[in-house]
Amino acid sequence: MKNLKLILLICAHPVFCLFSESDVCYYRLVTDFSQDNCTEKTKNDVENKSYYYARDSSSCLPKCQEYTGNPNNFPCSNEKPCVPGFSCEYRCYRDFDVRCTTNQDCMHTVFKNCKQVCVADPGSCMSYWSNIDSYKSTYFSASVFKPSCTNDGKWKAKQCKGGVNGRCFCFDDHGKRLFGETMFHKSNQMTCACSSRKAALLAQGRSYVSFHCDSLGNYEKLQCDSGLCWCAEPKSGKVIAPVVPMKAMIKLPCYEFSQTGNQYYRKCDSVTYALATITETLKRHGVKYPNIGSIVCDGDGSYGPYTVKDGAAYCTSSDGARVGSYSLPDASFNLDKLNCNCARDKQKYNYKINCLENGNYNPLQTTQSNGYYCVDDDGFPKTDMFDREVNCTEYY
Repeated sequence: MKNLKLILLICAHPVFCLFSESDVCYYRLVTDFSQDNCTEKTKNDVENKSYYYARDSSSCLPKCQEYTGNPNNFPCSNEKPCVPGFSCEYRCYRDFDVRCTTNQDCMHTVFKNCKQVCVADPGSCMSYWSNIDSYKSTYFSASVFKPSCTNDGKWKAKQCKGGVNGRCFCFDDHGKRLFGETMFHKSNQMTCACSSRKAALLAQGRSYVSFHCDSLGNYEKLQCDSGLCWCAEPKSGKVIAPVVPMKAMIKLPCYEFSQTGNQYYRKCDSVTYALATITETLKRHGVKYPNIGSIVCDGDGSYGPYTVKDGAAYCTSSDGARVGSYSLPDASFNLDKLNCNCARDKQKYNYKINCLENGNYNPLQTTQSNGYYCVDDDGFPKTDMFDREVNCTEYY
C-alpha cells in the first residue's frame, strides 16, 4: 500500500505519469519528442543511417536509437520486444523461414527447436525507414512517399501525400486505407479517430459496427451502436452526453432531425446491419459458414466503392449508382485488391489520369511528352519520371 501511495504521488506530478511496473522505466517523461524526430534524423543523415524512437534504460529519457547490424532473427520475448519494423514470432531455430508453434513442427530441421525470434514485418510503418538488409533495395525503399510512424512503429492514422497541393487519408495500423480524406489545406482538424476505432473493433471480431464517421474520418456528433446512442466529440469520440437507448436518441442534444430523421441507419448500413443480424442468428443455430451475401459500405453509412451483383463487382458512388463502366467481371478473384479509387476520384475531382478496367489506378501512367511514372493505389506518384516503361511493382 505504501508503494501504491508513492506511485500516485509520482503520477500526480505534472511532468511524470505511470507507465508500467514491468517496464525498466517505472515512469516516463512526457515530452513532444517522438518518432517524427527520429524520422527527421534519418532523412538528414549523410551516412544513410536510420533511427527509431527509444528510451534510455538508465535515465528513461527519449532518444533516437540507430539500427545496428540486422535485427532479423534476434531472440525476443514479451519482456524483450523487437525493434520497430520487426515482430516477435515463433520460427524453427537456424531455419528462420519455417513457422512453428512447438518443437514437433521443427523435427525436419537441423536443431529441431521452435524459438521466438524477430522477423521483418512488412506491415510495419518502420519497414519504409529501416535502411538495413531486411528492407534495403526492396519494395519498401520508398523514394517519393514514406508514411509517418508512431513510436511503436505502426502507421499513423492520418497520412498526407502530394505536399501542400495533395490530399490526406485515413489508414489503419498496417497501412490499409480507411474511410476519410480531404485536401491537405483542410486537414488540420482531421484525426481519423472514428475510422480507426471502427476498423479496430471489426478486426477484433465484431460482425458490424454502426459508428458514423464524417468525411475526415472523425466522429459525427450523434453515434449509435448495439442499440445505444450518445453524443460524441468529433475529433476524439469522447462521450459528451448520457448514453440512451436508440429509441430515445431524439432526446439527445446532438440529435438533428434534418440530418438524421427518425432512422439512425442509412440506406447502405441498414442493409449491412440486417445481414449481420441474420448471420449471427444462423451461427447461433449451428451454421458455421452462412452465405447470405454481403454489401460494402463507407464509414459514414453510405455505399462503398463497389457493389457485387451476379458474380461481378461494379464501382459505385456514395449513393450506390455505378461509376462509368468500371467493373471486375469475376468478383471471386482479387476482390480484396479492388478499391475503385481511380473511378471515384475521376468522378469527384475530374482527374485526367488512366484507370484500369476495374476502376483501380493504372500503376504506370504516361504524360503527353511520352514520359512514364508509377503511382500508388491513391493515384500519387511513387517514382520520378522515366523515358521508358518500367515495372511499377518494384516501387512502393
